[in-house]
Amino acid sequence: MNKTIFKQSNSKWGSLPYPSKSSNVSSSGCGLCACTHIAIEQPSKKNWTPKNLRKYMVDSGYAVEGQGTRWEGITKTLKYIGHSTVVRIWDDPITEAWKELNKGGRIGVLLFNSNLAPDGTKWTSSGHYIAFTSYKVEDGLHWLYLKDSGGRGHDGWYCYEKSMKGCLPKLWIVRKTPATRLAAKGYYFAWHTTKGMKNAPYPKGRAKKQYAAALDKYFGKTRKWHASAKVGASCDVFIATCIRAAGIDSKAPRGIVRSYLDKSSKFKRVSVTYKTIQDGDIISINWSNGNPHWCMAWGGKVLEASLNGWYPKMTNTLKSRLSKSGKQSVVVYRAK
Repeated sequence: MNKTIFKQSNSKWGSLPYPSKSSNVSSSGCGLCACTHIAIEQPSKKNWTPKNLRKYMVDSGYAVEGQGTRWEGITKTLKYIGHSTVVRIWDDPITEAWKELNKGGRIGVLLFNSNLAPDGTKWTSSGHYIAFTSYKVEDGLHWLYLKDSGGRGHDGWYCYEKSMKGCLPKLWIVRKTPATRLAAKGYYFAWHTTKGMKNAPYPKGRAKKQYAAALDKYFGKTRKWHASAKVGASCDVFIATCIRAAGIDSKAPRGIVRSYLDKSSKFKRVSVTYKTIQDGDIISINWSNGNPHWCMAWGGKVLEASLNGWYPKMTNTLKSRLSKSGKQSVVVYRAK
């Protein structure tokens, strides 16, 4: 989680128009700052500030004179920075939100009204957007990690039932990392996908920097895409590295085998369809030659590790990968 917290009143951007000098970032830019807090969770945008999004949001008409940011502007801006799926909850209590947040890897933006929370917390005198970048459940209570750009300083962990219930007319939820990156304890794995192409070759040469860094932690510094399991870049070793780096099982073998997953107390075998699979689910495809191919579900796709070639006439969609037609056998494992 990126620890940076942007304040609207910061002199570096507070006086910038939003959309005018009389309605600037300092007075009206909470929506801008909230969306920026979401953006910097992505490695490619970790150094962004509200300056990076201000022009886009103003030019798009999302900043309204004296009123802050349009609701639609939050949705469209989250999509603009790469989050293709945005879940909007319009009612409080927000019981539907827990179903989405419990999937894991979700962050988002909260819209607060002027109501007092059960414990007396006052969030705003009118309306105020605040980003949340982490979520947990403890003793049946729901906690969100907030980054407040306003002057009240509501930063850190807050309990919904105690400090937010009755104060949230709207919220937006997105996957923490869009599409093709998986964050795991500081490591960002650079996945390669074929984007639906048939017989597409994998890239030659050394793996991308972030992917190599994760492998280096466990296997040394000579990893390449076209490598055997002994070297460390085949599909089974890549999945094993993800399991280790994500902190799920520090004793995962160098190369994943089905017997390990079946016996492990950390995983369970699940029956899924392409509609019910979850991010992080590990997929084993047993081909007619008896060799299993290991993949991981992430961002609505099955993400592949290194192979010397692409299986012919197959696309990179969940639907085709999870089909049990033909000679392939699909088994899915989920971390408990």
